[in-house]
Amino acid sequence: MDDEARAFKNPYADYDGKDNSSEVTSHFRLRISEHIGAGLDWLHGHYDAKRDRDQSVYTGSSGIALLYLKLAQAESSYDRYLRNAAELVETSRRTRRLTFLCGDSGPLALSCVLREKLGETERAKQLARDLSRLGAEARDASLPSEYLYGHVGYLYSLLFVRAHLGEGWIDESDISRLCEVILESGKAGSRKFPSLKSPLVYTWHDKLYIGAAHGISGIIYALLQVHALSPVSDHLHSHIKPTVDFLLTLKFPSGNYQSSFSNKTDRLVHWCHGAPGLVHAFVKAYEVFNEERYLAAARECAEVVWKRGLLLKGDGICHGTAGNAYTFLILYQTTKEPKYLHRACKFAEWCMNRDKSYSHPDHPWSLYEGLAGVLYFLADILDPMQSRFPGFALPRAS
Repeated sequence: MDDEARAFKNPYADYDGKDNSSEVTSHFRLRISEHIGAGLDWLHGHYDAKRDRDQSVYTGSSGIALLYLKLAQAESSYDRYLRNAAELVETSRRTRRLTFLCGDSGPLALSCVLREKLGETERAKQLARDLSRLGAEARDASLPSEYLYGHVGYLYSLLFVRAHLGEGWIDESDISRLCEVILESGKAGSRKFPSLKSPLVYTWHDKLYIGAAHGISGIIYALLQVHALSPVSDHLHSHIKPTVDFLLTLKFPSGNYQSSFSNKTDRLVHWCHGAPGLVHAFVKAYEVFNEERYLAAARECAEVVWKRGLLLKGDGICHGTAGNAYTFLILYQTTKEPKYLHRACKFAEWCMNRDKSYSHPDHPWSLYEGLAGVLYFLADILDPMQSRFPGFALPRAS
């Protein structure tokens, strides 16, 4: 172990440049499929949805439903997986949160998509209306803008439905008004912290976080996913691009990034805090602005993850090895370079290796902390060019 016992030493040889194959080998595919099957058997035998009071996508029943939706897109048992997913999504409860991962809009958006795919169009339309009604609360300027609990977490729910079902399901004006709130929040933060010289600044609990879950990079990534839509397009070069440039200044000598502006310790290499989360924003900035320096920053993130990404905290999506491996998948999609697929496969191999000891998550079956997230990642390895970080990157149209 290294890095203050936060990561295991990477035991794998890096890509040697000899094999230019862009395919996962048939033997490895079979091993992955068998592991997914065994994992699903464990879920069926140990997870009791009726006793789980957590409906969230992050650690509850809706996260497992999102896994089933993923498998439905990839497997022949399409209808069975969809019905399994629909049975897990509860939309009648209300929490005090409004976001996709940790609040009410995630189960609503997911249920809307599932009901339409099951042919229950009227029910799906009602769920879409229910999701839209949350907009007035979600646009509250007093809310934070971060991803897990704030504005962009609700924005993702709207975009999730639109990505799966088409633009007619979500009123574009709802998305535009929410983006305006997010942008105004960032401008207000910039006025509050003028010394940072960033045109958009966001805080959560009065702390300036950097990473994907609570910080600036996750918010910028969300905005870049709708970069062609006004008002985002109107702020693209004046506010969003300079904010990406500000993020670049927060890099440690190692290539990793600060978890918050006040934290100068180079410790965390997670999707939620550190390089694995920022790589998404940098790759998206490269796609939008076509500047090589953003891709170079993403590549540097990948080097950090390769060295320090096999985490003692476990194999989960949020702060584990599977989530870190999406660093390689997104760069493979962008560059088509075999070394990134090689690295992703090695992290997948690690996730399938039971002969290791690490911290055990509080929710061992869940999407973001446990087994469901690992299975989601392994399913993405089988089709790496179509992979998407669950609940964060927009899903491919289905």
